[in-house]
Amino acid sequence: MNKRERILLAMVVVILFLLSAESLITETILQPLDEREARVADLEQRIQANDRSFTRIQVAQKQQKNLAVRSLPADPSVASTLYQNWLLETAADSGLDEVIVTPHRVVPESDAFVRFPFSIQASTTLKGLCEFMHSFDQAELLQKITQVSVESNDRSRDPRLQITVHLEAIALDQAEPRTTLFPDSESHANAEPDEEKNYDALLQRNFFVRGYGGPNLRSTASLVQKNKKPKPKPVDFGAQTYLIASLLTDGKREAWLFDRTCENKIVLFEGSPFAVAEFTGRVATIERDHVIVEIEGVTKKLDLGRNFRQLINAGNNEF
Repeated sequence: MNKRERILLAMVVVILFLLSAESLITETILQPLDEREARVADLEQRIQANDRSFTRIQVAQKQQKNLAVRSLPADPSVASTLYQNWLLETAADSGLDEVIVTPHRVVPESDAFVRFPFSIQASTTLKGLCEFMHSFDQAELLQKITQVSVESNDRSRDPRLQITVHLEAIALDQAEPRTTLFPDSESHANAEPDEEKNYDALLQRNFFVRGYGGPNLRSTASLVQKNKKPKPKPVDFGAQTYLIASLLTDGKREAWLFDRTCENKIVLFEGSPFAVAEFTGRVATIERDHVIVEIEGVTKKLDLGRNFRQLINAGNNEF
């Protein structure tokens, strides 16, 4: 083999060595590095995804905590009674008259919460309806209005409206047990000042009288001046005492009356006597949604959410 052939052979050997070395380097060094970088990138993506999930969990926990504060009490009987009393108070403070608050069947939703449907029937003016809607909206409770119907045959400048409001509230199973509707007094004191009630423009119009464009401001002002200090109406204790609950406790039925004049709860049992305003009698039977009473030998039915004055007016007999 001459010198030239030996050089060519050496070059071939070097080239083969380099090719095999490149493959060896790729398999032993470069490829593991690439795989390591891919695993690091995958781990970084997983960490970012976990961070986002953790952030969402924190936000959800905070929202759930806020919802639990606004929830009705977890005990259904306590929640229904307190919420019904609050509806009665809010309706009265808003200027609603002849108020009937009717609780409907409680609806459990899985193991998460319980819905409490109610309906309110009342007579009021447009201002009273706006006041009630405003107070309802400002209350820090898990509640909503599902339907509102308004009727009126009055053609005066400020007609009386017959309203029916269907609404519902929610009690979360995870809500803290309590004996008050609101967790603290600050949650209840949530009404805005009068100047922040932005429905004055609405009150300047009458949507229930055809062709009426608004009140006569001059005559309205004189009327307000004339009636600046109206005489207070006498308290009707019968109209202020409501049947707010019918419960089964330890196998024994009991009915709760609520006197709004002194915010006093009265517990009655079957066969027990009672005295409401000028009426005295005996409880005959207590059912799930009403109570049968005997007054001066006459049997009467008092539905849940009604007061004793409505009981008397509902029958054909006068007392």
